[in-house]
Amino acid sequence: MIYLDNAATTQMSPGVLEAVTNAMREDYGNPGTLYDIGKRANDLISHAREQVADCIGARKDQIIFTSGGSESNATVIFGVAGWMKDNEKDTVVVSAIEHESVLKSAEAMCMKHGFHLHILSVDGAGHINPAELQEVLHTKNVGLVSIMYVNNEIGSMQHDMRKISNLCHNNGALLHTDCVQALGSVHIDVAEMQCDFLSMSAHKIHGPKGVGGLYVSDLVRYLRAIDPIVYGGNNQEFGLRGGTENVPGIVGFGEACLEVDDSDVMFNRMVYNLLYPFVDSLKKAANKNGISDKLIVNGVFETWKIVRVTIRDVDNEALAMLLNKRGICVGIGSACNSRIVEASHVLKAIGVSKDDAMSTIRISFSKYNSTEEVETAANEIVSCSALLLGMSSVNTGS
Repeated sequence: MIYLDNAATTQMSPGVLEAVTNAMREDYGNPGTLYDIGKRANDLISHAREQVADCIGARKDQIIFTSGGSESNATVIFGVAGWMKDNEKDTVVVSAIEHESVLKSAEAMCMKHGFHLHILSVDGAGHINPAELQEVLHTKNVGLVSIMYVNNEIGSMQHDMRKISNLCHNNGALLHTDCVQALGSVHIDVAEMQCDFLSMSAHKIHGPKGVGGLYVSDLVRYLRAIDPIVYGGNNQEFGLRGGTENVPGIVGFGEACLEVDDSDVMFNRMVYNLLYPFVDSLKKAANKNGISDKLIVNGVFETWKIVRVTIRDVDNEALAMLLNKRGICVGIGSACNSRIVEASHVLKAIGVSKDDAMSTIRISFSKYNSTEEVETAANEIVSCSALLLGMSSVNTGS
């Protein structure tokens, strides 16, 4: 099998698998108890918290563990509602290409509390216009702005997060960034970004599913700007997330963060070993099979992880299913929506037509892929596309 849907999830690394297994087998005590096995579990959480914090340039007391990226996003959006009301703020701002867990949470929170939701437009590369954000901040009572760092479908990256942060803070708004896809693929430093909240997920970086993290800045604590959405023990996750901690998952998350390679080294290795060979093989195969006029490869490679491939007049679901039969796994959009047959809201937002969106697949790499794998996959993508185009011609009589 050639697995090229690493933006959806990743396989656990051997080190993570060993760490999780050991924690499940040997340190199964409740971390809130006083006996030794519980204390050991609590120590493991503390160590993992430090590992996650180090990965983003934070302190360990700024990290809250959650069940994943979606919960981290929801915790921020629903958690700031009380602070917004107390400070007479009535507007939440998000970009048009946010993950559904941000968009739907923001819609629900605004509807519940009578707030306004402003959705920022993006250009063809998936970037917001800071001038539009500045205008909204100047004319509305904005409490929260949520802008993802790296998009999960097209790989676009917001390079000016510090500028966005300054705009927010100068106008009394808090900044949240969804870094679920960014973690492990680009450099993250919360001190440089100056964000107030940052969401993470373990299973995107070869960690276990069911565990994520949320960075909460000192400013947020000082302002008392967030309330928990899951209540429980006051000592659990600094009072911001109730429930017995998922010790094995948290341990695995910490180990996965420890294994994250230097972002610059990783970028160069993946670009030259995976991204360029894949795109080159794809174009050569398309030329050889006479379908180069159908092929579109997204041209803005801001991260090494995600490539968007469109083969016009080829149904992306049919292509993905045929590739699966040949042992190749690709995505057709966000994994949370990949079973829904409709055009991606992200592709719509960047100006891709509905027809092209329905002919687009997502390729996403990991450190466990090889040059040989991506070259094979590129040839199979073209071969399957040519087959489907031929079948379409026969069916339409053209």
